[in-house]
Order: sequence, then C-alpha cells, then structure tokens
Amino acid sequence: MKTRINLVVAILLLPVALPLAVSAQTTSPIDTFMVLDTVACPGKIVPIQFFVVNDSSDLAGIVAYFTIDDSLLTWVGEWDYYHDPPQLYVKYDTLPRAQLPGLFEPFSPLSMPGGLFLGSTQYSVLVGAGYDNAISIGRGAIIQFYVKVREDALIGAEAVISVFNPADEPPYDDPRMCQYANQTGEINVFPTLVSGSLTVVAPLYGDCDDNGVVEVADIMSLVEYIFQGSTQPNPLSIGDVNCDGLVNIADVVYLINYIFGSGPSPGDPNGDGVPDC
Repeated sequence: MKTRINLVVAILLLPVALPLAVSAQTTSPIDTFMVLDTVACPGKIVPIQFFVVNDSSDLAGIVAYFTIDDSLLTWVGEWDYYHDPPQLYVKYDTLPRAQLPGLFEPFSPLSMPGGLFLGSTQYSVLVGAGYDNAISIGRGAIIQFYVKVREDALIGAEAVISVFNPADEPPYDDPRMCQYANQTGEINVFPTLVSGSLTVVAPLYGDCDDNGVVEVADIMSLVEYIFQGSTQPNPLSIGDVNCDGLVNIADVVYLINYIFGSGPSPGDPNGDGVPDC
C-alpha cells in the first residue's frame, strides 16, 4: 500500500490542514520557490508565474503562501459564498511541467484559496497533495495565478509579489509552512523563497490581442470583440485607440488608418507623441 503525502499546514488557522510529516525533512539551499518578475499596464489582468526548483526530490505535494501589494494589485478569482466567511479561490492555470495525469490525487487536488488574513496581511495559499504521480526532479514554472493592476496605479510603480512563510518569525520559527514532498511521502523539502515584482508600464493602445505588437491581427481582434462579443482587449481601455472614451467601430477605422495609412498612433489622436487617453 502506498504512503500518503504528508505536509504541514498547521500552527495557524488556515483553509487546509494536512498531517505532520514523520519522514526525512530537509531545509535546502538548492531548492527554490520563486515568483517571476513581470510588467503590466493599469487595469490589466496579468498571469504571475510560480517557478519551482526541486533538485532534491520529485514533487507530489506542495504548500506555498503568497502576498501581493494590495495598494497596486488585486487578486483575480471567484468567490465561494457557501463558506462562512465567503472564500475567494484565486484563478490559476497549471503549466505544462505540472500537467500530469493523477498529480495531487487522490487526496488534495491543487487549489489556491485567497483573501485570507494573517493579522493585517492578506495572502493566498497554493496547496495540493497526492501520490498518483509526481513532477520529476528539475526546474521550471508549474502554475500561473492571476492578479489585476489597479486602474489608478502610477506608471513606474513596482508591486512586490511575495512567496513567504507565515511562521518564519518568533514564536513559531517553523520552516514547514512552505514546502514540497515526494511521491512516497518520505522526503519533505523546505526550499529557499524568492519574491518577485510587477512593474507598472504605460499601456500599448491598439494591442487588442495582447501580444505586445500593434498589427493587422489587432484589427480582427477588435472587430470580433465589437461585433461578436469575443474576448475583450485587456484592459478594455487599450481598444479605445481614438481616446473618445468608447470602444466601437470608430476605433476599428482609426486602427485601419494607422496600420494601412498615415493616421496618428493609437492613443495619440492629436499626433504630438503624448498619449491623450
């Protein structure tokens, strides 16, 4: 019979509680939980990648805690009002490295409850445990979770996104609050934690398909949004290329004139080189 993965999420009142490991435990300088840096404009919903170096062991269970600078960012997710108090589940995607059948099964499918508080600190926790499969020894991003840049965020501002241990200070001093475990549950590793940042940048008006370039495909993307209700520009304001406060057919005509003619740049209808939106 296989051994259940054992991870510690005790000590504090947390949304999950997995039993204390009785197996080998290692505080490792070669293993890392890391938030990767990124950039985004005000109002944009952006994925934040969580990068894991698991050089000591395969990975079949994980607990990691995250905080964001809530003066510049908000969590993106769905509220579960069946909980009392209601529980936010942060939106995340599993990346190819962790897209393995049976991973984190059968015990605790991967989830990311958010909107939790430790004193005045709001945080989210990524948790999953099982033994049906495991991520091989190696390194790479395993998930990306989503945040939204506040509309009033100033260009050039930097928001810290931390992976942290809520029990790394007295009286607890317990490294087990952030860890991963192997498939048999015999090894628990407490990695080095490395935070990342999001730098707020100016919006690229007209980049309606969010690929970082203003081109013909953006015209098609804007047409499909306006007439078919397909995916809206992210944020919607970058589709307002003529800066009239609306996203409509006039913006499509403006973008056509810019790409195929000699029209002014998106977001700069008076052509003075300074964004007007």
